[in-house]
Amino acid sequence: MLTAIVVFVPIGLLGGEMGSFMIILSVVVAITLISSVIVSFTLIPSLSEKFLMK
Repeated sequence: MLTAIVVFVPIGLLGGEMGSFMIILSVVVAITLISSVIVSFTLIPSLSEKFLMK
């Protein structure tokens, strides 16, 4: 996960017209990956405990 974010940071730092398009892509990918990690560390364990305690 961290490597994917590190790969997209230089893409977002491109200059010129291409950089203005790629900054949107890199921000969206970074936010999606970070939110995925937050959900996987918080929500998934608590839901699995709830459903497995029957």
